[in-house]
Amino acid sequence: EDLQKVVRDAIMKCCVQLKARLARAEHLKLQMDRKKNLEKYIPHVARALCSLVKTIADDSPAAGDRAPEVVRRVVELHKEAKVTEAVLQQKLRTFVEEADMEQALTGPQNELGGVSREDLLLPIFDPPPRCLP
Repeated sequence: EDLQKVVRDAIMKCCVQLKARLARAEHLKLQMDRKKNLEKYIPHVARALCSLVKTIADDSPAAGDRAPEVVRRVVELHKEAKVTEAVLQQKLRTFVEEADMEQALTGPQNELGGVSREDLLLPIFDPPPRCLP
């Protein structure tokens, strides 16, 4: 009966470890898919932003005066050729990388309910359990 209890407890601990590993693997897969999807659209977003800034810059100066300070600053940088599609793509990629790193540091602990990122090991019996009474 004691042996059955010890074996059952060991199997239960293995199940908990397996659950944590599977949850971590699923989290990493979802994170990689999310990053891949974000990176896929970076060129399109950069192109659209460049087009938007160019449209604002080409509009009458009066329309630019009504724009917020941040928009006016970006239009100025665009006119000076400091804000280009390539620059926007690089900034977007940097932002995605930073967001990915931040999520990697905080994500698995929250989803696994505080499970440590270290490998969990079953304790070694000391002394070994007796099989016969």
